Amino acid sequence: MINLDSEAEGLVLSGEWELAIPFSMRAFNGCKPDEIKIDVFPIYEGAAREFLYRFGSVPFSGAALEFIARTVGGDMKSRGFTEDSEETATPNILFAIKSQKNVKRNVILPSTVRLELTDVSGLCNLTSYDTALYREMGIDAFVTVTDGKIVSIAAKNPEDSSDFGDFDRPVFEIGVETDENYRGRGFAASNIAAIAYNALSERKSCVTYETHADNIPAVRAATSAGFSRYGMSYYYVMTRNLL
Repeated sequence: MINLDSEAEGLVLSGEWELAIPFSMRAFNGCKPDEIKIDVFPIYEGAAREFLYRFGSVPFSGAALEFIARTVGGDMKSRGFTEDSEETATPNILFAIKSQKNVKRNVILPSTVRLELTDVSGLCNLTSYDTALYREMGIDAFVTVTDGKIVSIAAKNPEDSSDFGDFDRPVFEIGVETDENYRGRGFAASNIAAIAYNALSERKSCVTYETHADNIPAVRAATSAGFSRYGMSYYYVMTRNLL
C-alpha cells in the first residue's frame, strides 16, 4: 500500500520544513508485500513501486535500505539535504500490549512512581523529558526515583499516534528514556510495565512502543514488561543543509 504524502512534500520542497521524511514504511509480522504500508513523497512514487517489486518480501534487509538511500536519498541530497545517519541506520521494532493480564507486574520496582501523583519538583532530572511540562499538560508518565534523582521515565507521547491505523482501537504510544549511568537495572522495564498497566485499565485500548532494532536493552525492556513484537518500521530521515 503506497500513500502519497503531498502535503509534507510541498512543505519540505518549499523550504517551510527543514526536516524531511520522504520515505517511510511499516509492516506487520507475516504480512504480504502488498500489505506493507509506505508513505512517500509523490516525486518518489516510482521508486516506491520499484522498491515493492524488488524488496517486497524483504523490505527491511540491508539491500532494501541501501536502495532507499541510493534512490530517494541521492535525489534529496541533490536538493540540499543530509541523511540523519542515526535515525536511518536501522529499522525499528514495533511492540504492543492489549491487556492488563499480559503486563508483567513483577518487574515494577518500588522506586517507580506515577508522575501525576508525586512531587518531583525538587529532584534533579537526568532525563531529557520536561516533567514539569508533562504534569502541567496532564500527560501520563511514570518515573524512577533513586539517589534523589529522576533517572528513568516512560511517558505517553504527546502527539496522537492512532493515525497509523495499526489497530482497531485507541492507541496509547509511549516513549522511554533512562540515564546512561542507571541502565541495566530494570528501570526502563519497570516504567514501561507501570504505564502500560495503568493505561490498560480502560478496556479496548492498546499500548505501543517502538525502538531501533539494534537497541538491545530497549528491546529487552519491552519484552520483560510483557510487550509482544507485532511488526517493524523504517523512517528515512533527512535534514536541510543550513549555511
